[in-house]
Amino acid sequence: FDGAPTLLILDEAWLFLDDPARGGVDEVQTTVRAHAVAQAAVRKGQVRWSDQSTRPAAALEATDLTLDVADVAYPFKAPLTFTGALGVQGSTLAFKGQATDRAAEVRLTAQALALQLAAPYLAQTLEPVLTGLVSGELALQWQAPAGDAAKAGATGITLGAGPLALEQLSLQQGKTALASVGKLALDGLKLNLDTRTVDIERLGITQPKATVERAADGLWMAERWLKSAPAASPSSATTAQASAPPPAAPAWRVRLGELAVDEGSMAFADRAQPRPVALNLSALSLQARNLALDGGKPEAFQLSARVAARRGNAGLVESRGNAGKLDYRGTLTPQPFATQGRLEASRLPLHALDGYLADRFAIELLHAEAGFRGQVAMAQSARGTTLRVSGDAAIDELRANSTAAATPKTADQVGEELLAWKSLGLRGLSVALAPDTAPRVEVKETSLADFFARITINENGRINLSDIAKSPAQVNNTPPAADTAPA
Repeated sequence: FDGAPTLLILDEAWLFLDDPARGGVDEVQTTVRAHAVAQAAVRKGQVRWSDQSTRPAAALEATDLTLDVADVAYPFKAPLTFTGALGVQGSTLAFKGQATDRAAEVRLTAQALALQLAAPYLAQTLEPVLTGLVSGELALQWQAPAGDAAKAGATGITLGAGPLALEQLSLQQGKTALASVGKLALDGLKLNLDTRTVDIERLGITQPKATVERAADGLWMAERWLKSAPAASPSSATTAQASAPPPAAPAWRVRLGELAVDEGSMAFADRAQPRPVALNLSALSLQARNLALDGGKPEAFQLSARVAARRGNAGLVESRGNAGKLDYRGTLTPQPFATQGRLEASRLPLHALDGYLADRFAIELLHAEAGFRGQVAMAQSARGTTLRVSGDAAIDELRANSTAAATPKTADQVGEELLAWKSLGLRGLSVALAPDTAPRVEVKETSLADFFARITINENGRINLSDIAKSPAQVNNTPPAADTAPA
């Protein structure tokens, strides 16, 4: 078969040409026309699917096939109907539907159908292996396009699903689980291939777990998951260049009536920074309603999580009792992006993000815990980002060491403790950022407890604390101009 997929139907099958209106089998066999079948049935069937075009080759065997078909006639006076079921490697797939030459619909009911059955096809583009079980209902409807729709190449296909559950989902590389989901529940899915729309009544995700990483070479983990496409042959490349590019297809429109994420966790690591960044999110919960990728209306949105730093090469998570808390309740507008609401945060580990400070500040943040309680509003536009923050903020338990020397004579201070305090409170904090406008920061009341700073004056008369923020030349990795002593 030259590597083409092969389909075999084995074992027993019966064909019943029994039309009760014509008085029994004997009479029907002499009068029925060749293009009409009253009933057909298959029992104890087997289906073997083999596809040598994939690497690895796909092989699938279905057993205990049952199929009942009724009212087969051409030309169609009424839809033919069919029902059936089969066993697929320990799972069950049942189906029923009806069809004519102009329309068809079929509903599938799966019970613990293994995603590994599709592994040979997923392996063409995905390095890790996807495992899991699918249970629930799927539907397919087809209506033959007519008129302008047919000329435009419309498919007439609509897909539906729900209630549908994917359980024990896992993306694995060898014995390592890269990401997993305890249960993904889907209700009211409708996907129209011609209008390029996706509507989902509800999507529930329970116990999602993922590791989000960027390696030292700057590649994110998802970039390593995808296999590169095979190189095009010179002849095909020449043909592609000679042909005019097809018109751009309209963007997909996606609407999600309700989204719920519960008991989530995520380990984040960025090793592409001068000092690696690592933190851990747990007890992640997200609630959203009426989300649409092109939606322009604010809709309810909630997010909460516990946040902890990860330390050392093993990425050990700090004690759960030391984890910070984050809770945000407000609204979200997808397009253009905007959000506003109330944020309550406590003991957020700023030191977990120390690696992102290395390029701009000459300090190493050993420890710092941030807190905030108040209102936040952010919006993006073509001009830029607008941000407004108002409330009470705190930075507690701060410890920072020096990482750079302004002059050769101060080199011995590198690595020494530079700043420390027990608590810094900013009551009545107001921050406003807007495009083409100078930032505005106001604080009604400031409190500082147990403050320590190592202050030195170098031979050029500069105080070391004035060099905490790196100059633009240092940020751009260019040698700064030499200081001159004051006259």
